Amino acid sequence: MGIKKGADVYEGNNIYDFNKLKSGGIELLIQKATQGLTHNDRLLTYRYNQCKSISLPITFYHFAGGNDPVEEAKHYYNIVKNLKADGVHILDIENQGVWTKAKAIDFTNKYIGYLQSMGLKMGLYSGASFFYDWLAGNIPTNIALWLASYGKQPYGYPDKVSWQYSESGSIPGINSPTDLDYFRDDMFKGSTNNAIVINTDPVIKAKQFVGSNALELQQKLNKLIDLKLLTGTKLTEDGIIGNASYNLLITFQKKYIPTQVDGLAGNRVFGVINDLIAGKTVNVSKPVVNTTLKTVQINLNRIMNAGLETDGIDGRQTQSAVRRFQSAVKLQADGIAGKNTQTAINEILSFPLCGLKYTHKYATAYIQYRFQIAIDGIFGQGTANATKTYQKNKGLTADGVVGPSTWKKLFE
Repeated sequence: MGIKKGADVYEGNNIYDFNKLKSGGIELLIQKATQGLTHNDRLLTYRYNQCKSISLPITFYHFAGGNDPVEEAKHYYNIVKNLKADGVHILDIENQGVWTKAKAIDFTNKYIGYLQSMGLKMGLYSGASFFYDWLAGNIPTNIALWLASYGKQPYGYPDKVSWQYSESGSIPGINSPTDLDYFRDDMFKGSTNNAIVINTDPVIKAKQFVGSNALELQQKLNKLIDLKLLTGTKLTEDGIIGNASYNLLITFQKKYIPTQVDGLAGNRVFGVINDLIAGKTVNVSKPVVNTTLKTVQINLNRIMNAGLETDGIDGRQTQSAVRRFQSAVKLQADGIAGKNTQTAINEILSFPLCGLKYTHKYATAYIQYRFQIAIDGIFGQGTANATKTYQKNKGLTADGVVGPSTWKKLFE
């Protein structure tokens, strides 16, 4: 696998000499084509022709605007359909404030799905934290991945992802600060299986994410303790992320970045730490409190003994508890407390009569989960027999029907 140098540009970058761009080592130029539903980059066609005239590979990207994803995909397709791309077509989706996790996942899947149905090979660009927090594991794997991470390699590079390593680079042929990149071969040819595996253990996940910057993180967290800006036990500076390093990072995030309490030390975490060490004032952003999610947390504490803080904040522990519940009732385990998840919770907490003659798939699945038998949401003879065994063990009438008395025992 060869890594090739590249740059990505839009009409705000001033390319004054394409030959210098090529001779300076750029092997792929990614040009903005469209944004949202209506915007077209005014220099797309000109730059495309310039690149083609000197055999400089070029491809294109769309900046997601948060509108209807298929309509945005159609807008992009109509603009680039007569241009011959030398690489994959890129969806640029960033954490610019228009997204929720559910919306970002839905947009990405529908946008990419439409353009793949039109025969285009696809790729995705995003910030490393945004991708790993929200998108990883929830979007197609048959796309090229390209992540921005300034100051440290993103997890997955170079085996799985390409890397935008600078947003203010200098390169011959362009007289303005430019995004610079290291591109994998799949940015040219496309990918058939690019699944990113992130360990679900939060400590291992934190270790994977921070990578070679572990020692720097430990040193800087210790510095914050020395400056009395953080309370905790100083870490052994060994470059190994274990429970102590993870827990101190969580303490730091709760105090200074309460909207990102995930144990992942990316650019935002290091930026805030550096500002604090430099004596700068840090504005602590208040997390968004979702009253519906607060109700979900309360209910998951009842149903799953989840031990969640009922704060209405969509944090790591809440997402993990939601996934565990979703798995228990055979829903897609995406960590998003959406309509189906809430329907399942409400059905269970209505304590419906469940037996061979009664159909309540979510309540039945939960009963099967509690009885540790195969989960299919169907109250068959096997479930009835397991119910009788449970009832007998609890001193109840063993009739094989989960009614008020059995539900009460399940929730003691």
